[in-house]
Amino acid sequence: MSNPTRPAAPGNPSAFAIAVESGLTGLKAVSTGTCPGCEICRADLGFDTVAKLEAAYEAGKVVDEPFFSQSPCECCGSRLGGDREAAHGIESDGSIAHFHVCVDCALYLANGDEPENWEG
Repeated sequence: MSNPTRPAAPGNPSAFAIAVESGLTGLKAVSTGTCPGCEICRADLGFDTVAKLEAAYEAGKVVDEPFFSQSPCECCGSRLGGDREAAHGIESDGSIAHFHVCVDCALYLANGDEPENWEG
């Protein structure tokens, strides 16, 4: 039996890859983790200003930990509960989009690793 999350052949994307591509429509330069210029990251991490967050980030003093959530992944749409991490992309107007991704998406965005058993 074939695994539906793995491509059958080169150039044939998996259901997971299609879901991620759909979830990231309109965004460029997508990355995971804290974004030092993001107002939402600033507030979530308890900094008074973006400048203070940027300084702490540059000094290596920003700890970015995943958190557990039952909410769907804002990238692939998986409804399974699990750890979520901050992610960011640049909208077509140049603004920063802040969203939360599951561990599967974080690994895929960082390394291209696809999950073996993805449930969308």
